[in-house]
Amino acid sequence: MIGSVRVAIVGCGRMGAERANQAAHAGATIAHCADTDQERARSLAAQFGAKPISDAHSIPWRDIQAVFVCTPPSLRAVVLDAIAAGVAVFMEKPVGLTKHDGTVLSKAVESHPVVNAVGYMNRYRPSVLSARAFAEASNLSAVAAHWACKRYAVPWWELPSLSGGPFNEQATHLVDLFRYVAGDIAEVRAFAGPEGNERSISRAAVAIRFENGAVGTLVYTCEASAKHIGLHIVTTRGAVELRGWNFALAGADDGPEPNPFALETRAFLTAVEADDERSILCDIADATKTQSAVDDMRRGFAEGMQRGSGPSSSSEKASAV
Repeated sequence: MIGSVRVAIVGCGRMGAERANQAAHAGATIAHCADTDQERARSLAAQFGAKPISDAHSIPWRDIQAVFVCTPPSLRAVVLDAIAAGVAVFMEKPVGLTKHDGTVLSKAVESHPVVNAVGYMNRYRPSVLSARAFAEASNLSAVAAHWACKRYAVPWWELPSLSGGPFNEQATHLVDLFRYVAGDIAEVRAFAGPEGNERSISRAAVAIRFENGAVGTLVYTCEASAKHIGLHIVTTRGAVELRGWNFALAGADDGPEPNPFALETRAFLTAVEADDERSILCDIADATKTQSAVDDMRRGFAEGMQRGSGPSSSSEKASAV
């Protein structure tokens, strides 16, 4: 039973609270809540009768079976502590600031195998799973996606040193969906608005060639007045469209989809309880492949900025870890 799993929450902000609530709802025990903001740690811990901790490195690892790491991408060193202690790890996406971060974590898991997962929650949506099955059963031709939104009102989100920049922190959702639905990426050609640097991009467009021969386009901006999100999958058998933040399947009338954070959290806890990762749809190694693709795109932005204008290309295999 999941009720036997004791967990710690590292990072007690919005996502830490989300994971704590979903884990508790699934039957797990929230034992420790860690955050450098002591008031935030105490507040979340009080909701679950947990112990607040100001330094995540002081978590008593023998007291728990799993940890949810819900910090900004630059603050994930505690993941290595957990792996070394043999504790299952769930970390929010992306896997880090660059592919290097994911590679370090992947090697740690290879040396000390533990159940691990990364929070690309869109993979768990029934609509996405349906679209993926459709693409796999068809001759995939093209994929197109867009993500437009406002800037997030958290202090670390736009800082390249903490988040890797908006494209790294947010557009990674689309890059991961491209890989999950259409397969690994062979080549990208990317360009962006003239502001900032390759890590602080707020407007970007990417042309993609997949290893299976399909092509795709990705458009991202965090300078919109509201959210506009969509994913289109075109095959020789027809097309499907997913709309909005919840990636609802256009034309379907199945009622509201279940909370993807609930599905993802339960899948992780089920894997921990059974010591069987088959319920997990994205682990650290897989998330590192997505990060590699994001890095290829950011290199494309940088090359274009160095030339002053025009698209740039990267022929490096984005699926390499």
